[in-house]
Amino acid sequence: MVISPVTDKPDVSFTFYQRLPLYFVSFLVCIPCLAACIFIIICFLNMTGVIRPEHHGGVFDIPALSTLANEGNIFDPAGNMNMVVSIV
Repeated sequence: MVISPVTDKPDVSFTFYQRLPLYFVSFLVCIPCLAACIFIIICFLNMTGVIRPEHHGGVFDIPALSTLANEGNIFDPAGNMNMVVSIV
């Protein structure tokens, strides 16, 4: 317990070594969430046709999703459904 300089009342205080495991748990929770967000963004970019195999390809190309943006498919850039994916 330490005296808080703001309230002048006793407050709970933790040492760096007491906080370190909590930082580690926080890191272990945040990294998978960040990876999931990046994966979802890459999926949306594939579906809208921003990532195309003939232009970019590579690691971020997901062929099953990028074919949905081909002419005549559901997320054709000339069609209306492409806007739905962009808004979502």
